[in-house]
Amino acid sequence: VAGVCRVLFDEPLQQEESRRFARAELEKFQTTFSHTWNYDFVNDAPLEGRYEWTRVSNSDPEEYAASRKDSAISCSPLHLKARENAVPSLHAEKQPKLTEFIVRKRKASSTGKPIPRPEPTKLTRRASS
Repeated sequence: VAGVCRVLFDEPLQQEESRRFARAELEKFQTTFSHTWNYDFVNDAPLEGRYEWTRVSNSDPEEYAASRKDSAISCSPLHLKARENAVPSLHAEKQPKLTEFIVRKRKASSTGKPIPRPEPTKLTRRASS
């Protein structure tokens, strides 16, 4: 019995052709982006055109820099007291079950007369503040 050999990916000759295709596509994208953005991405240099490229410093702008006064603020946790007249949380209420909103269908009686269905009750919601 001879061993089985499978080629899962490209054969060696097709690999080189695939590499050439990938290089050509990459060059095509680079030239397209170069013309679009007036920037040479290969040499990392701006080109003449409609955009004016300027270097940006690595330092943070003054607006974002933290001052020494800000860094001296205490980071201890706050202890809040519950107010007596506070509005209770809406999550504290018991959530109604889904079956409270569904009306069960009843089967017809053996006499052929339909069984009257009860009217669904309307639930009232509390106004939130």
